[in-house]
Amino acid sequence: MCLADLRSLVTDHQACTPQEVTSLQDYHAQHSHVQDTVVPLINGGATVQKAKVKGLAKIGYLKTFFGNIGHAYCRTLFGQDRFRVAQVLEVLRNPNYNMHPDIGSMGHTVNQYKYKFALPASDPKVTIVDSQNDVLIADGNKTAIAAYMYALETADSAFELTVYYISVPNQVVNWPI
Repeated sequence: MCLADLRSLVTDHQACTPQEVTSLQDYHAQHSHVQDTVVPLINGGATVQKAKVKGLAKIGYLKTFFGNIGHAYCRTLFGQDRFRVAQVLEVLRNPNYNMHPDIGSMGHTVNQYKYKFALPASDPKVTIVDSQNDVLIADGNKTAIAAYMYALETADSAFELTVYYISVPNQVVNWPI
């Protein structure tokens, strides 16, 4: 899938307020495994927006940060560097992989997050970075997987996932695999 197609999965872009940008910076600085990449992008003037991923199929097609989960390698299974959200769920549900502790741990976390989507005060934190070379979920991968699971289990094919969308179209971001 080309970058334009990945970009088209995310719609209804609205500029974040300065307070929202500061809150996102603080969140990443304190809680994110990609803080050393995301915070400098924001500080460097990246466009920061809130946006939506509308529908089960589009959420399932988002590209995650994960190149492997336990002993399940995306390159081997699907011929891609990184898993899509729906592919992660396939791995989590596949008994051939659930002997690895990372699979059980991730499955447990995703299930916990899934139940939060039923709450009226649900405020998921998913950050997508759109750069010259990639469009992927930089932070909130398990939350996006939980949203996909929630939409599947509630048969809500029109479910909408709100995301933060950081755009640096003229910059290459080298993510580790």
